[in-house]
Amino acid sequence: MSEEYDVIVVGTGPGGATVARELARRKKTVLMLERGGRFDFVGNTAAMVLMSRRFGLTRSREKNWVVSVCNYGGASNFSGGAAVDPPGSVFDPVGIDLSAEAAWARRELGIGPLTDELVGEPVLRILEAANDLGYHWTKLDTFIDPETCREGCGDCMLGCRHGAKWTARVFGD
Repeated sequence: MSEEYDVIVVGTGPGGATVARELARRKKTVLMLERGGRFDFVGNTAAMVLMSRRFGLTRSREKNWVVSVCNYGGASNFSGGAAVDPPGSVFDPVGIDLSAEAAWARRELGIGPLTDELVGEPVLRILEAANDLGYHWTKLDTFIDPETCREGCGDCMLGCRHGAKWTARVFGD
């Protein structure tokens, strides 16, 4: 290759794609590298295994399980689209306030609740049963566009063929 780049970003998951996008916005020439290629619509569990390393799990130094995916968009392709704020119980004791970053991510990714029709009756029945038992469950916010999401689809974790679920690919395409 004879091309030159200001920055080379290795990995196209949520972290790498975000860094690449922000650098490109600052007029840097960026090359993103991804070991795993690109599966556009995963479509089934077997295909998900093919794009993951060690069946999608890696152990951290602290012995926590971490999702590990080799595919354009990284682990964002595997997620079901649920979004939660950074836990205060983890960050508050060490003096880290991520509220501004969480608010930015909510705006940037369009994070919010789905309608009951899009969540589906089985999930609503589980939610109701949990509340009947006193667990005070609510629907999770998602990074799924309710205008694009299709009722009854259920493909969120299999690649979202309708493009309703945010993945890191939107920062690189």
